[in-house]
Amino acid sequence: MSDVLYQAIGAISEVIGLLAIAVIVIGVLKSSCIYCFKSRGKFIHVRAELGLHLLLALDFLIAKDIIDTFLVPTNSENWVSLLSLAGVVLIRIVMTHFLEKEVHHLWEDEKNFFQRLKK
Repeated sequence: MSDVLYQAIGAISEVIGLLAIAVIVIGVLKSSCIYCFKSRGKFIHVRAELGLHLLLALDFLIAKDIIDTFLVPTNSENWVSLLSLAGVVLIRIVMTHFLEKEVHHLWEDEKNFFQRLKK
């Protein structure tokens, strides 16, 4: 029973990882289309769109890493792998924080750009 549960959790973790990859690919394709067909020189919108997709993918990857912690047995030899996993999660959380600030700043710049055009 325990092995089946570990395999199911591992499969869920892999699916979440694949979702993160799909979100990144969709974001790159969508941003490329915006750049090629709609941007008209507004690179800010392209960066913000890609940033939003990267934020979502990072959230998926953080969830995957948290699920992966359940798969690591907690004996003395595996503390190194748990600490490295915690380090990866911490790095991803920091990246998410700063990327979120950057995307928010980009959307504010674009909103100000369009407000200046209306005047």
